[in-house]
Amino acid sequence: MKILGINAFGHDTSAALLVDGKLIAAVEEERLNREKCTRAFPHRSISYCLEAAGIKLSEVDYIGYAYKPMLWLRDRFFYHQLRYFPYALPEIRYAHRAFGKFFGIRHNIRKELGVDIPIKLIKHHDAHLASTYFVSGFDRSAVLTLDGLGEYETSVGAIGRGQSIERLDKINFPYSLGAMYACISHFVGYQAELDEGKVMGLAAYGDPSEYYNSFRKILSLNKNGTFSLDMSYFSYHLCRDKWVSDKFYKIFGPRREKGGEMTQRHINVAAAAQKVLEDAVLHRAEWLFDKTREKNLCLAGGVALNSVANGKIEAARMYENIYVQPASGDSGLPIGVVYSLYNKITELPKSFFMSHPYLGPQYSAEDCLKAIEKFELKYTTPNNISEAVAKALSEGKVVGLHQGRMEIGPRALGNRSILADPRNAAMKDIVNEKVKFREGYRPFAPAVTEERVGEYFDIKIKSPFMLIVSKAVDGASEKIPAVVHSDGTGRIQTVNREDNPVYYDIIHKFGELTNVPVVLNTSFNIKDEPIVCTPEDAIKCFLGTNIDALALGKYLLIKSEQRDSVKDEQENYRHNRSAFSKF
Repeated sequence: MKILGINAFGHDTSAALLVDGKLIAAVEEERLNREKCTRAFPHRSISYCLEAAGIKLSEVDYIGYAYKPMLWLRDRFFYHQLRYFPYALPEIRYAHRAFGKFFGIRHNIRKELGVDIPIKLIKHHDAHLASTYFVSGFDRSAVLTLDGLGEYETSVGAIGRGQSIERLDKINFPYSLGAMYACISHFVGYQAELDEGKVMGLAAYGDPSEYYNSFRKILSLNKNGTFSLDMSYFSYHLCRDKWVSDKFYKIFGPRREKGGEMTQRHINVAAAAQKVLEDAVLHRAEWLFDKTREKNLCLAGGVALNSVANGKIEAARMYENIYVQPASGDSGLPIGVVYSLYNKITELPKSFFMSHPYLGPQYSAEDCLKAIEKFELKYTTPNNISEAVAKALSEGKVVGLHQGRMEIGPRALGNRSILADPRNAAMKDIVNEKVKFREGYRPFAPAVTEERVGEYFDIKIKSPFMLIVSKAVDGASEKIPAVVHSDGTGRIQTVNREDNPVYYDIIHKFGELTNVPVVLNTSFNIKDEPIVCTPEDAIKCFLGTNIDALALGKYLLIKSEQRDSVKDEQENYRHNRSAFSKF
């Protein structure tokens, strides 16, 4: 059975393909069309998935999509928006524009693809639930979703048993942690529904106590495990572009305009918002544990990308295991769609465990060499690329790593990564300013061998997808200062050899050279660009930044050994250099 899942007609479009219960491929369209958070129909993603499976579109049995427009019309639009009329008139006008796009969803998909294949619609949060539980490897688990909005729901608590998922509760719009946090992105001068990761990093520099009590009056935690918001402080349910009401500004002060000064007040508001988000996420997780008494927890939805909040659940030590799907946001919905359909249709036992995120395109040595020759670059072919990279890192070089299949999800996890030496405290600013061209407060992840993570961080579970933040143990910040955040935490990636032998060996061999089996890892891209995909993408980023070396498959390129004219390549990136600032 071949099932194609797609996320289209919204943000972060993507595709995934399942064949006989196995996830063959999954990729975000932005990686292929090079448009960050693209809304383009995922033609390239679909083509890649079909190519990876060696099939044609006409051979697909079902196409799945994670949205049921009639539920949105009935439960959100008629019940909610019309209730707020005429205040919600701007949102109603938006809804009118969306009618043609979503209510003809099957027709629109067939029109884009030019085929007549059965199209199944799956409820948005059912797809989120399936996207994590059905690939978690757990036979039983509590399952929790948290996001901005899907049809009319913003959070669902459930229990997974075997090949079935039973819903236990739900929270409806307008009470939404995702929307609340997007309001903070807007308030601090970032782009709502895009820059929430920046807010999470910014919050570590603030003092939450100044505004925490004010936020707790806005967000209430209910005894039944739900939460609610005082909507008089918000306007996202009435007009999506305004986000917060005048009442919000009276309490928290004026919004920072884009490019304006980031004051300590803005940072403290972000810190307080992060703290109440953590409270609410932990509240939901605690209620679900009390309800199910399950030892495992699966998380999905855009809010599940908040690794600091996930870390609070881990630190509470209720659950023995936590699985956070690496593409927890909407780009991972196609994974949930294909497994939701497959389990309903076949009723076969679960058989696939998504232990790694490497489901995207990969490129041969011939492809890499062709790209190198196109740019007329010098290279070597080391006997052991992992040893060569580890040695370069130990010498203080910043290294771009492009190997194997590309990751799905927003985190680069060793196949499209930039690596550096975490022992050098200055490396954080060096990589932010000279390589990423982004805000100086943005943290980097420590990638550590799975068996030695306890020497550096207080974490009791695996964290292969870099989605759990944990406290550094005593002395760790002195050993690896570049990857311990200002609040004494790190967003950890645990690495084992089975899932990624090249990456594991780099970290292990770096540990042999330095006695520190940890490397600084960040995504192979610059600010506001998608993570690199092709060898040519990697070379352009290598040439256009101050990355010292590039490991491209089996080839190693050193910047200092290249022709002088490579400096000209940096001109395409210079406009981004002004983006670096402390905040």
